[in-house]
Amino acid sequence: MRHWLFAALLAILFSSMTEPAAAQRLRRRAPAPLPTPVPLFDGQSLAGWVTAKGEPVTAGWEVVDGMLHLKERSTSIYSEREYTNFILNFEWKITDGGNSGVKYRVRSYGNALLGIEYQLLDDLKFKYESDHIGSTGSIYALYEPRADKPLKPVGEFNHSRIVVQGNRLEHWLNGVQIASAIVGSREWYQRVAASKFGKRSGFAENASGKLMLQDHGHPTWFRSITIQELAPTRSRRLSGLLRR
Repeated sequence: MRHWLFAALLAILFSSMTEPAAAQRLRRRAPAPLPTPVPLFDGQSLAGWVTAKGEPVTAGWEVVDGMLHLKERSTSIYSEREYTNFILNFEWKITDGGNSGVKYRVRSYGNALLGIEYQLLDDLKFKYESDHIGSTGSIYALYEPRADKPLKPVGEFNHSRIVVQGNRLEHWLNGVQIASAIVGSREWYQRVAASKFGKRSGFAENASGKLMLQDHGHPTWFRSITIQELAPTRSRRLSGLLRR
């Protein structure tokens, strides 16, 4: 008799778990879709970008054929506002011997404005191995990119992506993740201490900061600069979405 009652209760329980309800639970477990990208460069003006003093950009940079072009040494330029968790996509190209970079979590360290850098470089001209700690795509001076990174020749546009999610950093190049780091990890502190940033207390530990397009005096072109601001989520799920 008891076995019969137990079986009946189980039947009632499972009958209440309708297909729509199960589907709803699966949807709740699925990661939320990524937000729509927001342009940081409108292809027509320098709106949204300022100098280190927060003033309009009036020299060195120009807009040509829908591209943001650094034509001569002048000044690095900065986003008007700060960002915390985000996916930053951009396309770029340099000339022979070129050197530039895109920095994020930029803030003041005494008299210097510094941040984590996605290096843009003519690796061959600088005689860097593809996985050098200062080569293209590196987390500059801290983490080297993978040796088989899919870098296009100088003069051609590359597509890069920077992902900042809490304390996790990812650098992507032409659809491939090539470098990553965990800010605040034991390895992070060891690498920072051994780098040029070792004397900068708390380097890059700030949760938010501005973006910087670097002026190294070499002609550089940017286009299709967009950002997707993220809410805190699990890095594993986010990476899965990026690979789709």
